[in-house]
Amino acid sequence: MTQRLLIVTCILLCSVWTNAQTTGFKQTQKSFEFGWFSGVSNYSGELRQLRFEVQKSEFATGLFFRRNFSDNFSYKTHVYYGKISGSDSDYQSLNIHQRNLSFETEIVEWAHLMEFSFMNFGTRTERIAAPYIFGGVSGFYFNPKANYQGEWVELQPLGTEGQGRPGYGEKYERVQVAIPFGLGFNVKVGDQKDVVIGFEVGFHKTFTDYLDDVGGVYPDQKVFGADDLARQMSYRGAELPNRTIDDFPTGQARGNGDHFDSFFFGGISISKQFSPNKGNKRSKKGKGKKLIL
Repeated sequence: MTQRLLIVTCILLCSVWTNAQTTGFKQTQKSFEFGWFSGVSNYSGELRQLRFEVQKSEFATGLFFRRNFSDNFSYKTHVYYGKISGSDSDYQSLNIHQRNLSFETEIVEWAHLMEFSFMNFGTRTERIAAPYIFGGVSGFYFNPKANYQGEWVELQPLGTEGQGRPGYGEKYERVQVAIPFGLGFNVKVGDQKDVVIGFEVGFHKTFTDYLDDVGGVYPDQKVFGADDLARQMSYRGAELPNRTIDDFPTGQARGNGDHFDSFFFGGISISKQFSPNKGNKRSKKGKGKKLIL
């Protein structure tokens, strides 16, 4: 399923890219941009009880390159970095806190996106503000960890739900594919209107349920053998008062395998726009044009 969706997305990206250069959209001067992004990252998964909790956001940053093909279409590639986290201890009023799981992970994403501007913003120096939508495909790296007795422990190598052991399938991969999509708003500033300040909100649908290392059921603790650390990180309810590892809930739900996890990047960006033969364009079009909002 993941491979098919990835192939379809790539075909759509190529189609849009081709149309941006060959169809009847007005082709004014092409330009490109280099920029910097700063904002927040967040996630949705088993260790969050609400779809989006603002107070749990973490710092995110990144660099990007944008190629404006026409007034409407642009291609953008970015490398973004952020952190996501979650903990059952944040929900003391719910029974879920008895599971006592927690995690945090850094996310590094390399994305390829197509942007569509609704107001012919991409290359026209006379238009200084416009909203846009975007979509594409990305690859990202994550590595969930949890704090245990004062040390951060990598969870994927442990196979906390029996992964990598007989009868429990393979361990999940820490490099995955996502489908990013969202919307933004750009404004050109400066004397030459070649500096672009933007605001962007992007959701990233993944095809893994293990951003937080939680997705299935508790395995039979016997599969851990002498690996006590894996057993302890699988069932952390044993760390609560009046609970022991002997209470290991074999076969009971540890996560919700019906839904994949997702993550989020949102924030502001600033970029410098470069236009080849900019001087020739001005000489042909003349001076005195008004700025259009």
